[in-house]
Amino acid sequence: MVSFPKAAALVALFFLLSLSHAENYVAINSVDGRDVLSGIFYANVKGYTVRFMPVPGGSSDIFASKVGSGHSILLLQSSTNPVSGFVESELRTAGNQVEIYSSSDGGDTNLELAKRSGAESFIVVDSAFSEGAISVLPYASQTKSYVLLADRTNVDKVKAIVAGKKLTIYGFVDKQVKDALSQFSPAYIVKGEDKY
Repeated sequence: MVSFPKAAALVALFFLLSLSHAENYVAINSVDGRDVLSGIFYANVKGYTVRFMPVPGGSSDIFASKVGSGHSILLLQSSTNPVSGFVESELRTAGNQVEIYSSSDGGDTNLELAKRSGAESFIVVDSAFSEGAISVLPYASQTKSYVLLADRTNVDKVKAIVAGKKLTIYGFVDKQVKDALSQFSPAYIVKGEDKY
């Protein structure tokens, strides 16, 4: 017969082991499509499961029940335009460990998650046209590439992220972006001067 202190120690050990093997999740609570896409790109590189709050009318308790419990979660949350103000508390109440990344700008989220992803391969698309980012998603997932949303205003930050890594430019991008990244000898997919 196992004594109470030993049984409690066994339960605590089991709990700690279950947390160390918890499935990692990326949860997204933002109306900004750039946050949603960046969370998907990050999750694909890391091999994590991803869930996002549906817009409009997402319910945080239903969202938390779909995620489940016992997970380690990176919650990407818009500080200015979240879908719900209750996602964090619902996820914690369900028994998850939650780390929050909050930003007021989806472009900043894209760059920050690129750095955090540890990706060795990047695909650059034009930040103004969401169809490029969506079109390249399956290829990015297959190649474990993170997709960067680039334009002339953030190209210097993009250069710092992709230096020394494998680089592909997909579709139409600003001439300034193409010129600035040419030093990295990128591969091109669907090159041209017109997005159509």
